[in-house]
Amino acid sequence: ASIVESTICHKCTRCTSDWCRYPGSRQYEEGQECFFEIRYTYYGNKQIVDYVNAGALSDSSCYSFSTSSYAYLCCGQDYCNEDWLSEHIATPYIG
Repeated sequence: ASIVESTICHKCTRCTSDWCRYPGSRQYEEGQECFFEIRYTYYGNKQIVDYVNAGALSDSSCYSFSTSSYAYLCCGQDYCNEDWLSEHIATPYIG
């Protein structure tokens, strides 16, 4: 999945809490992109993942966007999980 910066990503999703922490409860539907909201916490200068929300996009105009405090990632494959996230964020995934 390509990662494209945009400021509109957070407007086109409905997130369900802790979706990717529990892959067994994933609600991915073929043809829909997955959307992850990642929040960071800082301990000193160490950035860790604080929590992750995710859900299905409500339209197809969503692009990834990130700041120092959060990140929005969109994944169009059916393997959007912890492994996929770890490839697209600088911080190790914290489960």
